[in-house]
Amino acid sequence: MMTTWRDCKAMWPALLLATALACPTGAVAHDPLGQLERALVRGEAGERALARGLLDPVLISPRINSGVRARAYYARGLLHYLDGHWVSASQDYRRALEFDPELAPALSALAWLHLHGLGVPRHPDRAISLYERAAEAGYGEAQFNLGLLLSQGRIIEPDPARALDWFEAAAAQGHVEAMAQAGQLLLRNRPDGSYSNAVSRARSHFERAAASGHLRAQLELGILLSQSSEPERDGGAAAQWLQRAAAQGSAAAQSRLGYLHLHGRGVPKDAALARQWFGEAARQGDLSAQAHLGWIFDRGMGGPADPQRAFTWYRRAAQRDHATAQLNLAMLYQSGRGVRADVHRARYWFERAAATGSESARGALAWLLATADDPSARDPERAIELARQAVADAPSAAWLDTLAAALATSGRFDDAVIVQQQALAVLAAESPAEASPTAQRRSAFLGRLARYQARQPWLDDSARQQ
Repeated sequence: MMTTWRDCKAMWPALLLATALACPTGAVAHDPLGQLERALVRGEAGERALARGLLDPVLISPRINSGVRARAYYARGLLHYLDGHWVSASQDYRRALEFDPELAPALSALAWLHLHGLGVPRHPDRAISLYERAAEAGYGEAQFNLGLLLSQGRIIEPDPARALDWFEAAAAQGHVEAMAQAGQLLLRNRPDGSYSNAVSRARSHFERAAASGHLRAQLELGILLSQSSEPERDGGAAAQWLQRAAAQGSAAAQSRLGYLHLHGRGVPKDAALARQWFGEAARQGDLSAQAHLGWIFDRGMGGPADPQRAFTWYRRAAQRDHATAQLNLAMLYQSGRGVRADVHRARYWFERAAATGSESARGALAWLLATADDPSARDPERAIELARQAVADAPSAAWLDTLAAALATSGRFDDAVIVQQQALAVLAAESPAEASPTAQRRSAFLGRLARYQARQPWLDDSARQQ
């Protein structure tokens, strides 16, 4: 980040005081103090050309000392910078450093120009050296920028621990963006290795920045509190911070609020309100919100079910590679809810979702390849391969059921009977037989076993309930 004219205001009171001390009262032909005051007013009003003109005679006045002159050159350089006059800005920054070689704002400003090649040759090493001098002098903006470079690791070897030190140094001086960056770095890297300490420090930084209106800090704080192991204590505060960020238009905050209300985490469970928040975020393009909104319309949560709208939102998220949305979209194509049934489109989206590593999608794909009514969509040998790999990793009743179906479709009925019996045994071990879902699955498993014993495959183009 580059210092702005507003940031520069903090140096003016000291500059004016120093000038007043250097200028004896009484009638004088030239009043540098008055000129500086007028330049300040014009610069704040955005009249940068006029402000520079007011500074010109101050810079050559014999009535100011070298420290004041250095700061006045820096101020004029900043005015040039804000108008895009990079060469003039660099010249004034250099002149400022001639009169005060350790003037931290000028060091930092010149570093920025060298970092980006504005009015001077691009020279990252020179920029870093200048930032280090300004940071060591206690200049918050330089400390922040140095922390940013060390955390990004693009032009300097990444060093999260040093980056955090500089972010926290800048944060201690009230640099709001440094507070947010320090919090994020603590959660991402945990430089001291302690998760609980990192969370505590991150929360402190986020709270300070959020109270200053920093949107990302409000979002991060809301998310952090919503993940607390004590939702009764922190859930309400999480919702409050997320609502502040949402009011500033944060789609991520709106999506998170939808999630909290959907599950009643720290806030009243309210599917209708969740639908509203997910809708706000989804219309802004939030991927998670689009997938959740599809699910809400699909299941009729917080309002009537609407498979067509579910299809619309699933498809938007699926096209952006959201695996769960791809899986649910495939199921709509498979069942014909909200869209014309199309087993080939269903297979396509199952394939896309399975490619992301989704276990559920792999299972749904294998089942379709084994049992699709349309012979052109079936591929029992591939289904057998997928199922055998899954069973080898972790045998489950669902995968054994799929393997049996694929074996039967390929004509290997004796093997299918054996595997289906194994599926029934694993099902009995997985959950109590008296549980209603288990009883329903057991009945379905027995029905398929009877088909295989009769040397008939099980063909079904609808989604299986597992």
